[in-house]
Amino acid sequence: MNALDYPQRCPAARRGFTLAELILALATTAMVATAVAAMSVALSNAGQSSRDQQLCMQEARVAMRQLEDVTRKAKLITACDSRRVALWMSDANNDGQINMTEMGVIEWNSASGEVRLYRIVYPASWGQWLQTYMDYTVDLFYFVGINNATANVTSSYYAQSTLLASNVSSFKVSPSPAPPASNLLSIEMTLGSGAETTTLRTAVQIRGDKTASVYSYGGLYYLAAP
Repeated sequence: MNALDYPQRCPAARRGFTLAELILALATTAMVATAVAAMSVALSNAGQSSRDQQLCMQEARVAMRQLEDVTRKAKLITACDSRRVALWMSDANNDGQINMTEMGVIEWNSASGEVRLYRIVYPASWGQWLQTYMDYTVDLFYFVGINNATANVTSSYYAQSTLLASNVSSFKVSPSPAPPASNLLSIEMTLGSGAETTTLRTAVQIRGDKTASVYSYGGLYYLAAP
């Protein structure tokens, strides 16, 4: 059998890609690559958004736990509005009366997005005698009325603040019943902004063991002598 007996191959089968075919292949490849890149970016953004949301949730839970710890131990809620609450936090010297360093005010600053606890702390360098002398007893009626309570604590030269929560876009506190007879404090707090926001709500049963000592005389509140 000689070469003439083999079927002749079509010349077209041996030629390369035409320019149009090459351009079409490149365009298709570019479209696929663009779609893959867009999908990767979308997945990455979704993953980052999910991580941001989880971080915001974690921060909100830690902040709420701190608020619960501070308020739960309070002996009295003396005053409150939607963004501030004044607390008789402890009876450190067991005299049954309110001393300046025993008061605390929790306040949300909408401009800074911070919730802070304000207390009066005298310098340790004073020594015990001077600290005790300056830590005078104050009648309850000075702290009934949130503006007066806030001014008494936060305007002191020795006022110090502790950060309880940051990045707070909304904050609301509501006592029940009304101060100073309150034994329950509802707290609602929103952290974050835009899509990454977390809102938590809780109701704290405060110790409130001094509510029974409160009495009213002449329209003013006092604590009964122990």
